[in-house]
Amino acid sequence: FQLVPAPAVRAPVAKAPDIKNDDTGQTLKPLSSMRKTIARRLQESKREAPHFRACIDVELDELLSLRKQLNDSRNDANISINDCLIKATAMALSVTPKVNIQFDGKNVTSMPHADIAVAVALEDGLITPIVAKAEIKGLVEISNEMRDLATRAKIGKLKPAEFQGGSFSLSNLGMFGVSQFDAIINPPQAAILAIGASERKLLPDGNEN
Repeated sequence: FQLVPAPAVRAPVAKAPDIKNDDTGQTLKPLSSMRKTIARRLQESKREAPHFRACIDVELDELLSLRKQLNDSRNDANISINDCLIKATAMALSVTPKVNIQFDGKNVTSMPHADIAVAVALEDGLITPIVAKAEIKGLVEISNEMRDLATRAKIGKLKPAEFQGGSFSLSNLGMFGVSQFDAIINPPQAAILAIGASERKLLPDGNEN
């Protein structure tokens, strides 16, 4: 899944019917307006924004321990790894404001808060609901808000302000076993974090003797 802002969510409209060729058995499926928008914006972003990638492995032991501790100690907590990564990304942007920006091709706009856009798959495309001001929110609040956003996104109930804009995007394919992938920048943002699957590794203890 690559991240692009989806078109405004509107009431369902009639789709063009699939066309089947009885002679060959092939079926022609016209693209939906959402798919067309995704394709156009991906092409524009890939063409106009110079992409370069930095890859790093991150040890998650302490994050997983904190998540378990919070979920075990609070009845209202159902924190996911993705929720933790949203919070970690927001904290990183707070101390690296040069990345927390929007760029329209002419001007760089420094964003006052870390508004994290998160990929949510829909039946006919992808949408990126935004956890606004994530740097000042706790993990339980982020978790509950993300669950609400994702639920409303899948039934077409998001307001445009809830999925348009943002200062940074996060795309997580770890749940599909994908170890690494290249994401495309989600304009007008300037960067995107692509997250792969976690895995157990035996690491040296750091003692060189």
